[in-house]
Amino acid sequence: MDRTTITGFLFCAVLLSFAFNAQAANDYMVSATIISKGEVLGTPSMLVTKGKKAVTRSGGDKGYELSLTVTSDNDNTAFAETRLTAAGRTIEPKLTIIVGEQSSVKDGELELKLKIEDRSESDSFMQP
Repeated sequence: MDRTTITGFLFCAVLLSFAFNAQAANDYMVSATIISKGEVLGTPSMLVTKGKKAVTRSGGDKGYELSLTVTSDNDNTAFAETRLTAAGRTIEPKLTIIVGEQSSVKDGELELKLKIEDRSESDSFMQP
């Protein structure tokens, strides 16, 4: 390879790195625990893009559907609009969560625990 080709590859790599980091700043790793009558129905985790709805489902007797949208105006807190359907019930809590700490909401015997981590600071999968 000549010098021009190598310089072109390096330039493209730098641009891709900036693009990846800009996207990562808008992503959150969300970990949830779904509990009904004291029994854990599921512990889903998902990568959620800021402002975009994400959905996870599980079927069977212990089935559930969790949808959520995460937004944030600062580095310390995130706002989660959620909808959880499980055990024949639906709850739609809206939570302000300190990033990196777990928060929970309980309605009757249905409980949702959420932990939101800023993807740009996480050592989770897809980290270069």
